[in-house]
Amino acid sequence: MIRRERFVWVADRPNTPVLSSDILPLALSAPTTLDYRAACDAMEAVNRRYRVAFASDSLAGLIAITRAGHAISVLTSTAVPPDLHIVENGLPLLPTIGIALEFSENRPSSAAAMLGDHIRRHLPCLKEPAVARGL
Repeated sequence: MIRRERFVWVADRPNTPVLSSDILPLALSAPTTLDYRAACDAMEAVNRRYRVAFASDSLAGLIAITRAGHAISVLTSTAVPPDLHIVENGLPLLPTIGIALEFSENRPSSAAAMLGDHIRRHLPCLKEPAVARGL
């Protein structure tokens, strides 16, 4: 494992109106992804009503819906753009995930091996956001 990242709830502003919705609208990626499963499992664990209002495999699409204030999304803490806010008020905790790097071949090309080495060297050094916006 190269590093661990925490999933966080993300909104357009700290006290976004969608937080007060009876059924919380979520913007999530595909149902087979870790963020989707983490969000749904967390909501079900605390019996919080929700609906997947927007689904997209595009990170840019999920961020756009969140920026517009239409839904809450789930990102890793280092992926939160500076104009969005990490929100926790009234929302269940999300898990931390491990990030690993694997090759599909036993002997990757030299270019792939060099890229892997670069990722292994620099990914662990990424810093968490300096200010936990919206906490």
